[in-house]
Amino acid sequence: EDGSAPVIDGSGAQTWSKGIETTGSNVTLVNLYVTGFSDTDEEGIRISGGSDNEIRYCKAYANNWGIRVNASDSAAIKNCDIYNNSTHGVDIVQSTNVTVVWNKIHGNPLYGIRVESSSEISRNMLYDNQYGIYVDAVNGSSLSPTIKNNVIYEVTSDAMSYGIFTRSNNESTVNPTIYHNTIDGGKLSGIRMEKDGTSA
Repeated sequence: EDGSAPVIDGSGAQTWSKGIETTGSNVTLVNLYVTGFSDTDEEGIRISGGSDNEIRYCKAYANNWGIRVNASDSAAIKNCDIYNNSTHGVDIVQSTNVTVVWNKIHGNPLYGIRVESSSEISRNMLYDNQYGIYVDAVNGSSLSPTIKNNVIYEVTSDAMSYGIFTRSNNESTVNPTIYHNTIDGGKLSGIRMEKDGTSA
């Protein structure tokens, strides 16, 4: 639809838990606003399975999770505005070849982008998220995400703790490629890497 975007609003809904969920392949969502899915475990937009799905020029705001990609291959999130969600802006789990590029992600009190899969995260503007980008290798997984050309900063004092945080646990391995990022502000580390036990 040209002009003003359609709005999917879950405010006050009793049975909706997701604004939009795709389970097939080759699905493209463009110019949609999704909001109001703010209860525990509710999600604005979710890609579940399938391949070659894309979300672009959408807004996901005031949800619990803004956008989640789960068990999908070759998904892309592009040119979206993802903000003021109560936990995650973008969450990527058990997926491959996910690209997150040219988005504005801000005001999410936990994670701007949280990733448990090898993905490319590039050319995003992230600000006022406690963790700008959080890479989490769990349960014996091996992750090699590429994180490049992002601008990560805070506007509100102490809104950000870490620009980029990578972590491995439970015998997992995280081996990120991180370059050409600009990180400004934050009350703790610009880039922090840590492991638990026999992880690497």
